[in-house]
Amino acid sequence: MFAKVLMFIAALMPFTGNLEAAFWDGFFSSDVKPVPKTIKVLIVHDKPGVVLEVKGKYALYDPNKNKKHISTRFLGKRKFIQAVSDGIRWGEEFPGVYQLLIIPDEKTMTTVVDGHDYQGNLYIYDIGGNISIVNELELDDYLNSVLSANYKAPLTEEAAAAIAIAARTNALYFAENPNNTFWSLDAKVVGYQGYSAIEPTSQIVQAVEATKQMVMSQSKNKEGTMPFPAEWILSAGQSQSEARLALISLQEAENLSQKGNHAAEILKKAFPGTSIQLTD
Repeated sequence: MFAKVLMFIAALMPFTGNLEAAFWDGFFSSDVKPVPKTIKVLIVHDKPGVVLEVKGKYALYDPNKNKKHISTRFLGKRKFIQAVSDGIRWGEEFPGVYQLLIIPDEKTMTTVVDGHDYQGNLYIYDIGGNISIVNELELDDYLNSVLSANYKAPLTEEAAAAIAIAARTNALYFAENPNNTFWSLDAKVVGYQGYSAIEPTSQIVQAVEATKQMVMSQSKNKEGTMPFPAEWILSAGQSQSEARLALISLQEAENLSQKGNHAAEILKKAFPGTSIQLTD
């Protein structure tokens, strides 16, 4: 698999024009560990309350007060969380706290919200006496969940890689251009179902890993990427003016892959005038 990833990156060279030499230095260096990009997804909206369970050690913060540390808890907790007259109640009351941030101690720890498992941080907001919850997680973990749910049929490896790069481009655009201050995407709109939807051995999850950090950019500027809302088909809640639609269908992408086209060539046909770059 490692050799295959290298071959895939080499195949990108004619499409991108030039990947920085520094990337190759970093690729083989164990010291270079880029900070993963994250995205915020609204998972609970305007409910009187939900059952929330953290399965291990976690820390609590008030994000409304410069991320003020409230406490660290060493045992898991499962309680109904709701808004009360003077703040938030989660088994215990947090007077004067109307926004609560829960950070699990380990990345692999899952948190159960309303019966669904999630990884990453949780922001709880008291908005007008009701609760809204936002899941902040690594971009590729989000992709694994959404793509696992949407692509269950077998795919050729190159078509799967093209889908993963386009999906990462789309997600990164919204992560960097959120619709509001609190979250970038609505789980109900994009089909995000949390950790339980991920199929670790699936072909699409392997494609996400193999194309790590790869996104399409509307600019060849070496100082940074310019991702855009890339879609194979129009997703619910988006107008055509908001998304740049692929010029070929997913079936056409699959057909090109079967004829020997690699992912970069497929994306060049689907989104002409763009380049593949690496996120910071």
